[in-house]
Amino acid sequence: LSREDVIGRTVTEVLPEITKGEFDWIGYYGKIVHTGGSEVFEQYSEPLGRWYNVHAFSIGKQSFSTIFIDVTREREESLKRKHSEERYRLLMNNSLDAILLTIPDGRIISANRAACEMFGMTEEEIIKNGRNGLVDLEDPRLLELIEKREKEGKARGELRLRRKDGTIFPADVTSSLFKNSRGELRTSLIIRDITRQRENEKRLLEQKKKAELNNERLESLLRITQFPFVSIQELLDFAINEAVELTGSRMGYIYFYNEEKKQFILNTWSSGVMDDCRVDKPETVYDLDRTGCWGEVVRQRKPIIINDYLNSNPYRKGTPGGHVPLRKFMTVPVSIDGSIVAVAGVANKEQDYDASDVRQLSLLMDNVWKMTDRIKLIHDLRVAKSRAEESDRLKSAFLANVSHEIRTPMNAIMGFLELIREPDLESGKKESYIDIVNRSAIRLLDTINDIVEISKIESRQTMVSYSDVNLGELLQYYYSFFKPQTDKKGLKLIINGHEGDRVLAVRTDRHKTEAVLINLLKNAIKFTDKGSIEFGSYLEEKNIVFYVKDTGTGIPPDRLEAIFERFVQARTDMNRAHEGSGLGLSIAREYVMMMNGKIWVESVPGKGSTFYFTIPFKEVKKAQSS
Repeated sequence: LSREDVIGRTVTEVLPEITKGEFDWIGYYGKIVHTGGSEVFEQYSEPLGRWYNVHAFSIGKQSFSTIFIDVTREREESLKRKHSEERYRLLMNNSLDAILLTIPDGRIISANRAACEMFGMTEEEIIKNGRNGLVDLEDPRLLELIEKREKEGKARGELRLRRKDGTIFPADVTSSLFKNSRGELRTSLIIRDITRQRENEKRLLEQKKKAELNNERLESLLRITQFPFVSIQELLDFAINEAVELTGSRMGYIYFYNEEKKQFILNTWSSGVMDDCRVDKPETVYDLDRTGCWGEVVRQRKPIIINDYLNSNPYRKGTPGGHVPLRKFMTVPVSIDGSIVAVAGVANKEQDYDASDVRQLSLLMDNVWKMTDRIKLIHDLRVAKSRAEESDRLKSAFLANVSHEIRTPMNAIMGFLELIREPDLESGKKESYIDIVNRSAIRLLDTINDIVEISKIESRQTMVSYSDVNLGELLQYYYSFFKPQTDKKGLKLIINGHEGDRVLAVRTDRHKTEAVLINLLKNAIKFTDKGSIEFGSYLEEKNIVFYVKDTGTGIPPDRLEAIFERFVQARTDMNRAHEGSGLGLSIAREYVMMMNGKIWVESVPGKGSTFYFTIPFKEVKKAQSS
């Protein structure tokens, strides 16, 4: 029989063809697996589960010899190995994680389906590329992972891996040493792509940072709302430093903006900035058309971010020499009822500025500006209260003044008229009494005229009437007019003119100019008991400056502005040492303002005062006689 004749047949089927004898093989079964000459090799299994290798061969023509070798243990171990390998292969192919098998020298011998999908390669390509073709060799953690695995038999860590298209991705790698069924040393690599995990972690970190920023903003607003600010400036100084800290910046500023004039006015810098500023003459007012990127916030009416300030930028116009170096920059507008009232900016953050920074700074400044309105309202209420209280005092003083100014001359008039009626009154006394009545009437008339004039000013019935006025003659006239009064009090009267002997003629309202000058000279004489009174005028740029200087009692510093208010004197107490309704300086101020000038005073209590007022210089070609 040939090999082909017996392979796959049972011994029972083949045996009769080998010999003529009959043999009982009940209880055994199997298939012939090999033949050699007259030998037949067959694997049998007993019903009890024992496995044998059966060697059957003929002895002569009448006999048949059979040798049974128990191979049950080997058979079971072989089946276990087979089942284990099948199970491992099943696990590998169905695992969601990529699995690579390598030999100790690092060569890859197997890759599962998940690995092929992860790297975008076939198993053959993965085996061909090897470990170095899959791992980013610049990742220093690779050697650390290998060293730990060799030392401890197992290691886990994060590595950067490379796909077929060259993209790098992060992966969690577990590397283990083991022996296969044949006792050979192998390495398994279980790889999990953690790109999405890292993205989620990044998003969570960003959300955490945003939450922290929101908390910081709320805490910042809380600090601002709870801080006992005395003034708006103190609030803005505190706010810009909070903005710098909130955005992680190194510097910041606030500029007020005037929509009509298109000008920025520096309000405040964050602390420490000016220490680093080396600009020779830093400006505080900037025109919009001369500004660069920080003016763009007004031109575009939206926040501006520049994270690469040192590179070319269409908005940048450079900075003056010595300016604090800028690397990153952000500025936002502050708007009230649609109008930009200020801009706030920060600079030199370590990271790039983004929309979150814009929101933080915008919300902060919006709340700060609402607080400024509140502070301003409180201030205005306090001022209004103070003015109301002052008004009450002024009203009392005014009523006392008017009562005194009207009653005193009226009493004099009535009293001396009664004396004049005496039939035996001497002629000299009669003339003296008539003179007193006349001066009292003039004084009463002046008081009434002042009240009438202030009423006309209030109702806008007073107009400016221009004419040509010779200032030299005007000053000389009032020098002569007031000289007797100063001589009577023992005062020295001094007059100063213009630019040598030049006769200066100007076009102005003669009546109002004289009224202001007369009022100032009268007050100087009234409040000066010894010393001198000096008056005159001089040309300064495009204005004529008049002045009246005395060595009188002077004015307290807290009354320098108040004396120009209506019904106010340097003192508002009821013990009056001097006559006057308190309307003269108020009328003088209104007259000067009508002529487009200004009036002010400089004074030292006990040493005298100097009053100044200006009118625009409008020279006429030929001086006219007054």
